[in-house]
Amino acid sequence: LSNLTKCSESERKELTNNFGDEFENIFLDKLFDLTKSQGKLLIKILYKETGKTAYDIIYQVKGGFKANLYQSLAIIANNDLKSKFDAILDKKIENALLIVKNEEDKK
Repeated sequence: LSNLTKCSESERKELTNNFGDEFENIFLDKLFDLTKSQGKLLIKILYKETGKTAYDIIYQVKGGFKANLYQSLAIIANNDLKSKFDAILDKKIENALLIVKNEEDKK
């Protein structure tokens, strides 16, 4: 996917769709196995690392129908794919990520 800028629009769309299908096949079951807390944490980390909400990422890769479907499922589970990371409100997450990063840097 690193060469998307060199592709035509149709090639870019095909690559994105293939990536989305592959991602879904590999990770969808694992995502549904997450606890509610783990799901909320994943959504916050996705936003922090990409600057996009989980909803926006799904929308971009899989389209509006799937994004809305997964958002509905998330709301049923008392979650929100449109959640954003807030450095002040999510200070504990920020601290945990710093600890993990420091441990990785030591290796």
